[in-house]
Amino acid sequence: MKKFNDKKEFESALKLFNECEKSNNEMMSGAAGKSGCIEKEINIFESLIQPDTIGYTSMINSYSLNGMGFEVIELFNCMPSKLILEETYVCVLNACSHSRLVQQATNIFYNIINKTEQIYTTMVCLFNKHLLFSFHKFIF
Repeated sequence: MKKFNDKKEFESALKLFNECEKSNNEMMSGAAGKSGCIEKEINIFESLIQPDTIGYTSMINSYSLNGMGFEVIELFNCMPSKLILEETYVCVLNACSHSRLVQQATNIFYNIINKTEQIYTTMVCLFNKHLLFSFHKFIF
């Protein structure tokens, strides 16, 4: 067992340990959802003291992979806006597509301030998948 020379060294090691534990929980969270263990995923997510972008987006993706589109939208609406990145929008829009929540995806899309090429591409795929592309041409 390592002995620490001073309090600062101990606090630094403790901080590193906590960061590693948080990252490990977030990685486990994504793995659980991808394997179909959504209850385990939810428990891991709820155990996070203050989920960050990775935690939220991982949970959103897991709901999506398990066909839980309404849960995706509910979690997305609870997510602090400062944590929402392009990847988050793409995950949410894809979840809406998989769950046939076209109107909800359209509403989310209209509220995105900085639309990227990836976000536009995701919406084109959604409209194409649901044979609505010609109906929504006006958004571009």
